[in-house]
Amino acid sequence: MTSEAWTVLAVVVGALLGGVAQVIAGSIDGVRQRRRERDDHKRQAYVDFIDGIDAEISALLVAQIRIRTQGDEARDGAAREYQEAGLARMRAGNRLTLYAPTEVQEAALLLTNNVSVLMKDFDLAKAIPLQRELAAVMRKDLGIAGSVYGYETVRALASNITGVGGGPSPTPQP
Repeated sequence: MTSEAWTVLAVVVGALLGGVAQVIAGSIDGVRQRRRERDDHKRQAYVDFIDGIDAEISALLVAQIRIRTQGDEARDGAAREYQEAGLARMRAGNRLTLYAPTEVQEAALLLTNNVSVLMKDFDLAKAIPLQRELAAVMRKDLGIAGSVYGYETVRALASNITGVGGGPSPTPQP
């Protein structure tokens, strides 16, 4: 083969290798982009569910206070607010079903079952450790290191206001 033929062959092979490299890089970028979008959807589903649970717990605590201070005439309005918060949490829970692994779904179900009770039977002291566990498994799934703190303050405040939610502090989650 002549040197010109080798030069043409080298150019053709170089162009082919460059094209293959671009296809591979584009494919890898596409996979990364889809993974990033899925993780963003998962993170938002987690935030929405936690916000929904917090709103539902707040509605329960407010309902307990109203019923205790205003009597049975406050029950209907308090129940309506609790139901609205529950519906918002259920909508967020639907997205958990799509994006969350089984461990997160199970922790969410345990917490949901504790919160979705009759207003008079709700016990914040039982909900807080479940809420902490849910946050811990969500953080683990998202690859976020550290412990879950802050619920002792909420429990203490709620206990002082409502007279419910006392008891020992839950141990910090790793």
